[in-house]
Amino acid sequence: MRHIVLLLSLWISASTFSQQTLTPENLWKLKRISGESISPDGSKLLYTVRAYQLEKDAGKTMLVVMNPDGTGAKNIEVESIFDAQWRPDGKKIGYLSAKSGSVQLWEMNPDGTGDVQVTDFDFDIANWHYSPDMLNISFTRQVKMDESLSDKYKDLPYASGKAYDKLMFRHWTEWHDYTYSHVCIAEYDNGTVGKNYTDIMEGEAYDAPLPPFGGGEQIAWAPDGQTLVYVCKKKEGKDWAVSTNSNIYEYALSTRETKNLSASNEGYDNEPVFSPDGSKLAWLSMKRDGFEADKNMIHIRDMQTGKDVHVTESVDQTFGHVVWDPSGT
Repeated sequence: MRHIVLLLSLWISASTFSQQTLTPENLWKLKRISGESISPDGSKLLYTVRAYQLEKDAGKTMLVVMNPDGTGAKNIEVESIFDAQWRPDGKKIGYLSAKSGSVQLWEMNPDGTGDVQVTDFDFDIANWHYSPDMLNISFTRQVKMDESLSDKYKDLPYASGKAYDKLMFRHWTEWHDYTYSHVCIAEYDNGTVGKNYTDIMEGEAYDAPLPPFGGGEQIAWAPDGQTLVYVCKKKEGKDWAVSTNSNIYEYALSTRETKNLSASNEGYDNEPVFSPDGSKLAWLSMKRDGFEADKNMIHIRDMQTGKDVHVTESVDQTFGHVVWDPSGT
């Protein structure tokens, strides 16, 4: 009898649980985890958690720093924090926030103390990275290069309509706002960045990273901090709209010259990642131009010899998000 009662209780519990309705309200109660990053010495893990309050039409993002085994979690509350990263020496956590009125780079100690503003540009920044030698930071900013309706017709300063004479004026849900995302570099000195910076795409009506979904994963520093690579599709109008032929571009700080590393490939080239010693560069590559659903292969370039290898060409699978073994092999 005791066994029957136990089984009946379990059945009722399971039935009750299985009948709970998955509603939009329940989905909004789920917390979103993002921005995972391991400290340079491997001793700490950071990530952000965003929780929503549906009844207040509001949300809050919390930074969490913890041990890799899940112990010692510390919640750090910072206003409008996102894109948090470890400084290469592990002594600071850099992050973006709009709490000063625009999106700028801030730093704090790993325990949440010592919060200071690092950049103070007169524009928002995004997709930022420390250079490995901690002498520079890279970031993107929007640069206006096309004329809006009110620019073309000075007697209509409050015009809210849109006028375009070329593609790509709308990608998925994103309208072209007459600006382009450019990769920039500024000198960094132990928590200080001045007003000066270099737009390494100056005068180019192209976007890096690729809109509308590209992010910081499309920009990478070489381990020596002397070169920066980024993804860009340097085409215009209809050619840009119908082509998937993005490329990996390498910018050298010493010469301020840019070269195309993937010109021989006609499809997507994306997400470049340097090996730990900088001798090789891996990226994701598709062969066919215009085919967004082509197979992603892992492409590796020997930076000394220039030799290229598609290491997964014979594998009937698509790949993503390359991570090097610490040994670089």
